[in-house]
Amino acid sequence: MRTGWRHAKKPPLRINSAKPNRNRSAQLRAEIAVQALLESKGADPLGWLLAAQLAIQKGAADDAMSALTKIFSDAHATEEQQLQAALLELALASGSEAIDERATDAWSRIEKISRGKSATALDALVLLARQSMTQSPNSVRLIATTSDEIRRALENHPLSKAPQKLIALDLVEHGDVRAGLADSRRDELIARGIQQFKDGDPSDLLTLAIWLNSKREFEKTLEAIPLEKALLGRDLFLQYLDALGGLERWGEIKQLLEGDRYPLDPVVQHMYLARCSAQLDEKAASENNWQPVAKVAGRATRPAPAGAAHRQRRKNSRNPRRNAQDLAERCRPSK
Repeated sequence: MRTGWRHAKKPPLRINSAKPNRNRSAQLRAEIAVQALLESKGADPLGWLLAAQLAIQKGAADDAMSALTKIFSDAHATEEQQLQAALLELALASGSEAIDERATDAWSRIEKISRGKSATALDALVLLARQSMTQSPNSVRLIATTSDEIRRALENHPLSKAPQKLIALDLVEHGDVRAGLADSRRDELIARGIQQFKDGDPSDLLTLAIWLNSKREFEKTLEAIPLEKALLGRDLFLQYLDALGGLERWGEIKQLLEGDRYPLDPVVQHMYLARCSAQLDEKAASENNWQPVAKVAGRATRPAPAGAAHRQRRKNSRNPRRNAQDLAERCRPSK
């Protein structure tokens, strides 16, 4: 166990006692606002969704279920609201090892929504696909729709694009794994995904790159998306760099980042360069690139004035540096 000033025991009351009070105050204000909404004549599915979320936060499962039931029985509730309510019902059922009636009911509602042709129906199909691939083969299946039916629905849905079609391929691979045929079609399925989307728009290329990298098919990422295509977007270029990193081609990453042709946010660039230099055993260069990152991460910990909180959140949502502190912790080379 590490010791020292970073791990010394700190007196909790003087530092943290205000935070629970602030949280409780915010919760009380939310309760009052939601109660006022529900008591008005205009109580609607959106209000009941808010009430259910608040009840779940308070640990009041029965109150949450009562609010969700009102949404399920409301003919004016939109398809999206019905799906959100079903997801909240799943949240109430989570953690139970036995067959939970709430989970069964929620998944049946999601299945019903998935039969449509809307964007919400497509979201429901994705949820079913994820559930089908993550559920243990020895557990009771909570959904009636088979994996093959989900796959066909994803492939044929009128709004289905690269993310959904690649999930459909994942379903095939997952079925092969369960059948003990793990290596039989993996390469074929990956080749099919590449063939479908390697000539797509930047959004398709980004989805393809993420998919291939998640499968650790880094060489195929570079083959399907050469550098000229990777430059079509910042996020796509970062996936290209990640593929190079997965192949431990740190020298190439460093060469790319040190050129003027591939501008990135300075903080992101320094983090990548620090990582590359560390892998290349260039300790001085690694520390030099780390310093600007550490400064930004330090500034990120300073509290903003209360009146500027909303403006800061909006700014952060568009600012690549918003996660500098978290990224710094993950990317800093170990000593």
